[in-house]
Amino acid sequence: MKSSILPSKSFDKNYLLRLLNGNTEMMGAVLTQINQNIPSCMAEIEFGIQQSDYIRIVTYASRAKSAFSMLREKQTTQAFQHIILAATNKDFFTVKDLFVGLQNEIEDKFNKTNVAA
Repeated sequence: MKSSILPSKSFDKNYLLRLLNGNTEMMGAVLTQINQNIPSCMAEIEFGIQQSDYIRIVTYASRAKSAFSMLREKQTTQAFQHIILAATNKDFFTVKDLFVGLQNEIEDKFNKTNVAA
């Protein structure tokens, strides 16, 4: 079994389809890319926090924010925006605090277990 990040129950499928002009195949590709990239973004942000590297934090938090924005996950998108702002201000204490809360939210809201074929 492997853990993956999938849209939460509040995921607005119709919004993503509108963004992609109704292309369901493309929606599958987008969701696959998000599923593959969010864990690495989270790891890079965590590494950025450990290294006090605000550029790394802003870069990867921006990528994650964009992904969750396409899923219309407003709370998660806003949390990443707050991380970006705190990192830009080099407020690593706030970044770390926000990130820990966001990790827990993502685990609770998005992590699903899939059976690998």
